[in-house]
Amino acid sequence: MPTIDQDSATNATAQALRLARRQRQELRRQLPASIGRRNATVLEHLGLAHHASAHQWRRGGGERDELLQEATLGLIAAVDGFDSSRGLKISSYAMSRAHGQVLHFRRDRQATLRIPWRLRDLHAKGQRIQENSLNTNGCLLDDQTLARRLNVTPDRWRQAVEAAWQQPVLSLDGPAQNCDPDEAERVSRLDRLAAIELEQPDPALDWLGEALMTIPPVQRRWLLAYYLEGRPLRTLAASEGVHPSMLSRVLKKTLAQLKTMAQGTSDSMEAAPIANKAATAV
Repeated sequence: MPTIDQDSATNATAQALRLARRQRQELRRQLPASIGRRNATVLEHLGLAHHASAHQWRRGGGERDELLQEATLGLIAAVDGFDSSRGLKISSYAMSRAHGQVLHFRRDRQATLRIPWRLRDLHAKGQRIQENSLNTNGCLLDDQTLARRLNVTPDRWRQAVEAAWQQPVLSLDGPAQNCDPDEAERVSRLDRLAAIELEQPDPALDWLGEALMTIPPVQRRWLLAYYLEGRPLRTLAASEGVHPSMLSRVLKKTLAQLKTMAQGTSDSMEAAPIANKAATAV
């Protein structure tokens, strides 16, 4: 039975053979000498691009081929701009350029809807302030206070929120994310919209709609996205620029607030069942 050392040696030999084959292919190309030397250096350090793309894929997902392509472009730029007179290794410089190329790709070209970077940065700063406020004071700031903290107008902050909220693209023909995975037939979002239009008025939903209006807009938006739209916690946290643990705490606190409001209607024998049903249905 082969040992771990033997497997590592076999993999290293296979990589060396692949590198030698690609180097021979480059030598057969009719290229200027400077380009040939650059390509040979790129091939020699191509493992750095694979390492950078794999690391970025674990951090944020995406198509691995696209990330590898961008990391390779960063490696080529690093080889072109490397200055050996500074006494540094090319691997240190190349890794930073490969990571930077992937990050620029994610910022500018990966998303289907391109959001201006100033709005994305503004939204990220606002979410950091909200997270600090939640950790320090146990509550989130309203839009007016947050806009003052960011030194922008409330309209500008609302634009940043809307841009971050609308960036994820969902297929209307795809299955709804909050369906039971054991269902034999997946219900599309279009089917669910049609079903909602045919439903009869529900007093519980009427109460829930009024109760939700008393919740701060940020918490209400997160609550509806997670419980009603069925967006995964990590996906929602990434689109809002907050940590998943913070988002989870806010959702639990908001849901507890709704349940408390539902219990407060128990003075009426008819209102209590409606309120509790609506709060537990979120």
